[in-house]
Amino acid sequence: MKNSAITRWTVLSVVLIVGIVAGLTLAGTWERPPSERSTELALQALDAPVAIVPAALIEIPEEYPGETVAVQQGGLPSLREAAASVRPGVVSVQVTGLRAGSTSSFQMPENLPDGMQEFFRDRIPQNDPPREVNWGGSGFIFSPDGYIITNNHVVEGATDVEVILPDKRRYDAEVIGADELTDVAVLKIVTNENLHAVSLGDSDHLMIGDWVLAIGNPLTFDFTVTAGIVSALGRTLDVGPRDGLVRTGIQNFIQTDAVINRGNSGGPLVDLSGSVVGINTAIGSNSGFYEGYGFAIPINLARSVARDLIEYGRVRRSWLGLTFNIIEAPEARARSLPDNPPIGALVASITPGGSADESGIRTNDIILEIDGVLIDNSGKLQTLVSTLKPGTTIEMIIYRGGSSRRAGRRITLDVILQERPDNISGQPVPSEDDPVEELELEPEDEMTPDRLGLTVSALERDRAGEIGFDGRGVWVTSVERSGPMYDAWLRTYGAVLRGSVVIVELDGEEVRNMRDYERILAELTSGSYVIMRIWLPRRPEGQEFVPLTVQVR
Repeated sequence: MKNSAITRWTVLSVVLIVGIVAGLTLAGTWERPPSERSTELALQALDAPVAIVPAALIEIPEEYPGETVAVQQGGLPSLREAAASVRPGVVSVQVTGLRAGSTSSFQMPENLPDGMQEFFRDRIPQNDPPREVNWGGSGFIFSPDGYIITNNHVVEGATDVEVILPDKRRYDAEVIGADELTDVAVLKIVTNENLHAVSLGDSDHLMIGDWVLAIGNPLTFDFTVTAGIVSALGRTLDVGPRDGLVRTGIQNFIQTDAVINRGNSGGPLVDLSGSVVGINTAIGSNSGFYEGYGFAIPINLARSVARDLIEYGRVRRSWLGLTFNIIEAPEARARSLPDNPPIGALVASITPGGSADESGIRTNDIILEIDGVLIDNSGKLQTLVSTLKPGTTIEMIIYRGGSSRRAGRRITLDVILQERPDNISGQPVPSEDDPVEELELEPEDEMTPDRLGLTVSALERDRAGEIGFDGRGVWVTSVERSGPMYDAWLRTYGAVLRGSVVIVELDGEEVRNMRDYERILAELTSGSYVIMRIWLPRRPEGQEFVPLTVQVR
């Protein structure tokens, strides 16, 4: 009996101690600031490992009696499971804010004769001062404590944001952070219950032809599900922030034919396993409504952005400190590179002191690979770099030199990525509205165009001073209409060549004077492609050098 009593007291003591420890632990947890607990939970959701499950192995759950068909990619799929698993986590985002605009729908008629504009002057719409308006979009809960991902353009300019759940409950939302360059924003709502959080997938495993669902609130139709396939990957669009001639946004869009309309922005694009692989963001349309082309931000890009917005209140992204253009077949041939398919990004300019400059990258180098990944589109390069943390070292293979007359060499460099400054330039995007003077021909310039469709002359000091050029080169005095140079400019920049143009480099060699230009031109093979580097006074604040690929006739 004595031993039995001792045993009972021992067990009770252990239970009591465990209970006290558990109570203290629980009390300690509840004493922590709610925002800190929420942040940890949200960061865990963003960092959670992605389960790559073949869609053909996802069985329909037991709550659907009589169904024995598996969701599959190979045959006609049942999409009910993917929709059912995600839909409770999709929200409507209703925004109130100040936006400028015009209340008039009048547009100036085109091709009016000179002087006729005055008859319509009083009807030209004037921009109204900013006024309070309402608009909306979509979003999805990725953490059960109320963190939501949506688009930056959905909440930009907001003074009040309200989130509506599928069961019609409404919550005021706080904008935790927004990133204009990727068009990603994070919201937070406060609730005492765990919400339905969607599963974040892996957009790097998407392939063209995969089935996807787009879920959101298009055209006031709440919580709508549409289906389609991945139509293309790595798309770049002429949208987003611009710095003068430069498009600064980071783009690597998923293209889909799942129906996306106004109001879908910020909603999830999901695969057949019910995992979010993208954020519905834009449509390609002439009417403003769906015409077959929708675009989504890859979730892997959004993950890193959302994590930084929650943890730091801003995005700490890396950059190379350069501008670039993805090369096409003519550029590859002009540098004696394989052109089927062409691979690489031509470095157009380098920021002094940036990552590229510090690692020894030069203007006119071609970036072929980063950490073993072939660079075949601008979105891939931007995403690879911007999703890595500052201080990361990457291995880069570049191609240096090379022309239509001789091959270059491959170089391997280790590049330490720096943190991207707030005010920088990205990839050049020329515009027809750039401030350049029209090219006027003098009588003596009426000469037979050369094999590039140009007439050129020595650049005298007075002329260089007039156009603001302080280097060496030859001045283009005229461009043959529909000649090689004319066609190349139109093909590359979508505009008619104009302005004071100076050729500073031709086929990999510096052009200092007419003698250099004529010698190089004489050595070029008919039908070959060459890269010409020209100077344009395109910006009011200074000069700009532009590479252009021209076919020799």
